[in-house]
Amino acid sequence: MTETEFQASVERMLRARPPLLWHHCRRPEFCAGTPGLPDLIIAGPGGILLPELKSAFGDLDTGQRRWRWTLTAAGAPWQLWRPADLPTIRTKLEAIL
Repeated sequence: MTETEFQASVERMLRARPPLLWHHCRRPEFCAGTPGLPDLIIAGPGGILLPELKSAFGDLDTGQRRWRWTLTAAGAPWQLWRPADLPTIRTKLEAIL
């Protein structure tokens, strides 16, 4: 599964859970700020998730590693999600509804 296909799968799960708020910047060249922000910002009454989505073998780039380090140091819920994580992603989304 490509990263684009994986992103679409996760977005379908998010659309099926309308109480959740989420954002993804599809065209990073139009986004301002430090590069590498996690792919999704997901918020619900039960919490927030900041996942970076990668294919099975995709690597984090320098900006993504910088965001991971900074967010985790601050106690934020940064996570790396891969296609194999789809069953647990459903559980994580349900947990913040």
